[in-house]
Amino acid sequence: MTVTSMREPRSNAKCPCDSGLRYGSCCKGKAFKWVVDKDGDCHKRVPLVPEAVEILERAEEDFWRIFNRAPSKGSDPVFLWKYLVSEEELERQAVDAMQRAEVRPHIIHAYRKTGGLLISRENEKLATTKDLADWNAAIDQYFELERNPPPEHPIDALLRSFEMELDHCIICFGYVLEHGLKRNAKRIRSSSAHFSWTTTR
Repeated sequence: MTVTSMREPRSNAKCPCDSGLRYGSCCKGKAFKWVVDKDGDCHKRVPLVPEAVEILERAEEDFWRIFNRAPSKGSDPVFLWKYLVSEEELERQAVDAMQRAEVRPHIIHAYRKTGGLLISRENEKLATTKDLADWNAAIDQYFELERNPPPEHPIDALLRSFEMELDHCIICFGYVLEHGLKRNAKRIRSSSAHFSWTTTR
């Protein structure tokens, strides 16, 4: 597919970002451009900084070296880790890295909620109208949950109770190991009446 076969959507056409707005009043004029190929498929064309171009070129060279061909447009992921790591694992690693870097929690929440978006003041002009709306909605949701946390699920409450009882068991078991068993051992029942153990004075 050559560049000359691409055209920009008409201003009164529905915007490809799925915002529901017309292209002329939605994504047109942003720092990126939507283009339509001869088959009618839309593609987002984003300007790249030199560092990003260099990374992509190295990734394409790696692809050539392994598969002895260029990656097919639209079907082959250029970055080979896409073949090796699941989307869930990639998200887990990204979240772990952000937490270690002390990224603010509402940013991490929005990243997970939007399926991998990371929007800042520096790159928001490269985001579609819909992506920007989804990102802002996720940020608002985080702070709303902070103000009004949802009620605890019964299963979560049961697990928390079980953890507390398990902690009590471990403490008493340690006491028994430290002081040894005596003939006048006293049987003590836990607060929930689901667990009991023997300890000594």
